[in-house]
Amino acid sequence: MAQKRIEEANISGYGEITFQFRPEPTGSTARLSAEPPGREVFDVIENVGGHGTVGVLRNGAGKIVLVYVEMDALPILEEVGLPYASKVRMRDILDGRDGEDAPFMHTCGHDMHTVTLVVAANCLSAARERWIGTLIRLLKPAKECGGGAKAMVGHRLDEWIPLPIISLAQHIVTPGAGVLTLRSGPVLSALDSWHVRVFVRGGHGSDPERCVDPIVLAAHILVRLQSVISREVPPGHVAVIFHAGTKDNIVPDLADMSLSMRTYDSSVRETVLDAVKRVIEFGCEASEPPRSPFIDMVKELGPVINNEDLIERLRSSFEDAFAGEVKVMDRSMSCEGFPYLALNSIPYVYWNLGCINHNLWYKTKSNNKLEEILSHHSSKLAPDLYSSLERGIDALVVAALSSLGKTWIKPTSTTAIDGQG
Repeated sequence: MAQKRIEEANISGYGEITFQFRPEPTGSTARLSAEPPGREVFDVIENVGGHGTVGVLRNGAGKIVLVYVEMDALPILEEVGLPYASKVRMRDILDGRDGEDAPFMHTCGHDMHTVTLVVAANCLSAARERWIGTLIRLLKPAKECGGGAKAMVGHRLDEWIPLPIISLAQHIVTPGAGVLTLRSGPVLSALDSWHVRVFVRGGHGSDPERCVDPIVLAAHILVRLQSVISREVPPGHVAVIFHAGTKDNIVPDLADMSLSMRTYDSSVRETVLDAVKRVIEFGCEASEPPRSPFIDMVKELGPVINNEDLIERLRSSFEDAFAGEVKVMDRSMSCEGFPYLALNSIPYVYWNLGCINHNLWYKTKSNNKLEEILSHHSSKLAPDLYSSLERGIDALVVAALSSLGKTWIKPTSTTAIDGQG
């Protein structure tokens, strides 16, 4: 039944790469998710922040709850060998590439996320006599480049929808099909990505004494950056800095670096960013550069910090509904634009849903091929449809009803998947 539902939803075989949109009525995840069964009871707004879609279901005076998923794809050939695997190709213009034709798939469970929200919203629509309030379902584009949520907010999202009091989000993780994990406090890190260009006196390789080697300068900066972690970040916090190389000309007059900084704590984040900027500027100054370094803040995402009261309430609801299948969530250095959707700093909850069948997990591990299914961006990632899809739908229904102040009445598997309340 779960496989039938995802095939009928026709989500996996279609998608958009970041902000690219497929205008064909049958070729767009955004269009398909905006027009599911039961659409007539939702006020649907399309093309928010690109091809984001929002549906608002008003069901009397009460709490307003927003439920969020992402729906973009990445240029990866899907190799799961299943009927719903993506077979679509489109021009790839991600990150400034030249637009070559490429295969793409809904990595990171984005097809699973989309279907669970569409069906859960349909369940809640069919069971409107059991709750009052307003449900907002939001499907975001361009999660993988980090800009989708910010684009939707920049497109005056707060003028299109009533202001929610709670935001909810669910995301797959690989182990433990059907297992729900959650925790309060920081769960995903902040991300600050910088492109840095340092300038020096270039010259001919036969006259090195007249030049300043940018590779040496970049290497010196890199060594100093490592001391930020060991000397300036308090114990118990995590800050990771990666260096992505320099240009390889003989004695060029510049060098490029890419820095990625991830932190959980806002004060640590501020310390790290200030220290990194200081190290770059002082390192360049010592080399008497012809001009100051150029620092471009390429990407900026805040940490995901779950509200403690909401987590405890949701944990209780999950344990009542899914006894024995609720665990403590591991913190991750992954990042997410979800906090941008916490309009006016409303509280939110982000939890994980296990998607890989237990038997498959252990079989793959014993064959030393766990890396093939471990990565969310693996071409071979195939969530267990029955246990994960059904549990994901039910979990969203439970979370929404809990946030709306109502008790969940467990449906059968068939009614959950078919969206009959």
